[in-house]
Amino acid sequence: MTTLSTGGRLLAAAGLLAIFSMPETLRAQSPGFSVTLAGQSMIRSDIRAHAPSAVPAITSLLKGDVIFTNFEATIVDEGKGQSRQDGRFLSPPEALDALKAFGFNLVSLSNNHAWDLKVPGIQNTLQEASRLNLAHAGIGNTLEEAAAPGYLHTPKGTVALVAMASGLITPGGSASATRPGVNELRVESGKPNQEDTQRILQSIRDASKRADLVVVYEHNHVFDKSFQTIMLEELPERLAPPDWLKKWTHAEIDAGADIIVCMARRFCTASRFIAAGLSFTIWAISFFKRRR
Repeated sequence: MTTLSTGGRLLAAAGLLAIFSMPETLRAQSPGFSVTLAGQSMIRSDIRAHAPSAVPAITSLLKGDVIFTNFEATIVDEGKGQSRQDGRFLSPPEALDALKAFGFNLVSLSNNHAWDLKVPGIQNTLQEASRLNLAHAGIGNTLEEAAAPGYLHTPKGTVALVAMASGLITPGGSASATRPGVNELRVESGKPNQEDTQRILQSIRDASKRADLVVVYEHNHVFDKSFQTIMLEELPERLAPPDWLKKWTHAEIDAGADIIVCMARRFCTASRFIAAGLSFTIWAISFFKRRR
């Protein structure tokens, strides 16, 4: 375990898990939060059923007032005539059930696989997250809904989540005023789209007025070179943030973000609390189990 202290707050990174203890410096003078940040939950079945031996190890790590993950898949509902063959990363409703059973209570839904079943997938995922009463953000039936903060109410105060995705969003996957989809931050010629930045920063400002702690999630696939080249050739660029991301995280902090979480194989740096490289904490455990 590696531990470092910054700004009077504690960051502990254990493997692919980051645990934050947030003492009495929060806006509303609320008691300190214990925050656990897990990486991407890229799962395609109910882990409890297909990999039960993994459950104790997972649950032993998930402690705290706030337990966060990014659900990098979309829900398929075979009861509606949908098939797992209709898209790439499709998960049954029980996959989200499992995440809640493990203890996750704050979930980002914004990523490049949220659109793998197009509109029905967005609607299925929102329906299941609401049914489970999981605080979530990052997708919606409209752009306004996708950009809106999700709120988690705890005995120690309110936690807000604002979530977005950049890069590898399939055409049509970005939410609009009339179409369900992802809260996309477009990056054009090395600069975030101005319309998108205004929308997202306003959402962070709104969250900071209503919550004691604001978590911002950035799912990023915008690289200085192509994603395939950087990852397949293991280029050093995969370990350093591009200039646009550095500036963007500072802007998010200025707007009111307390914790910024970056995933999808890219680091981001700024002056407050940045958790990066948390990818694949629960990486298709049940998928590999079923294929053996």
